[in-house]
Amino acid sequence: APFLNNMGPLTPLLLDSQVEEYEQQGYLRVSQLLSDHHLNAIANELDAFQRGEKEVGIVPYAKSLDADPGFKKMSLMCWLAGVSEPLRAVLHHPTILAMVTQLLGPSVRWWWDQGVVKNPVSGSTFPWHQDDAYESTDPPRSLNAILSIDSTTQENGCLWVIPGSHHGPLHEHWTEPGEWHRRCYNGNNPGIPLESAPGDIIFLHCRTIHCSHENRSESRRRTYQAAYCDADARSQITGQPYNEKPLLLEDGQPTDIVRNTWTHLGHHIEH
Repeated sequence: APFLNNMGPLTPLLLDSQVEEYEQQGYLRVSQLLSDHHLNAIANELDAFQRGEKEVGIVPYAKSLDADPGFKKMSLMCWLAGVSEPLRAVLHHPTILAMVTQLLGPSVRWWWDQGVVKNPVSGSTFPWHQDDAYESTDPPRSLNAILSIDSTTQENGCLWVIPGSHHGPLHEHWTEPGEWHRRCYNGNNPGIPLESAPGDIIFLHCRTIHCSHENRSESRRRTYQAAYCDADARSQITGQPYNEKPLLLEDGQPTDIVRNTWTHLGHHIEH
């Protein structure tokens, strides 16, 4: 693949109008960014994690909730790329990283990653929230690249957003009795649905208010989410830099971490 022979600065791929759309609306959908080869590999990995055939190094956030039969309707599996070559190939994919630099800046860290599976019929609602409420950055310069493995529709629980809401502050979040997730909005704005096809990626600003509804269909809805932050971002709580998060790009140049992925996992990327 061409990128294996040229490991220099990444070439900008997004149009100026796409960058402007992201900055104005707080999200950007890019169609069919990854091939069927990638999607099949990612789907196989998520299925293996959900079945418990693969374990992550850090206990998944929702693993204890998954042990509760009432939570089986949705699975959240975090920090997967560290032990999954196909998912790490996606996280470090040159096309995705090139777009991330245009939206975040030339120096980028891996923030976190997560697989989300909404099971048929029972897949639950995730209420209106901002990602920055779970780990606030200063400045608020992080984003989530949400990759659709299956078609996401209003019937099976696609993403909904309130356009432009990232221009506002980090809102107060609360937890309703009996719930584990946080919410920040109970207003009348219905938002807009972001349906997507397999291989599409939605880039979502960390302050954009978003939600997803229950899965009413007969099939699963799977997504893989890779989150990135500005390399200079600090914790809003401690004021400390996130030096423990791997640096992927420095001044537009891939770091050794990314170069090693491109060299050793090129077979997962080049198709």
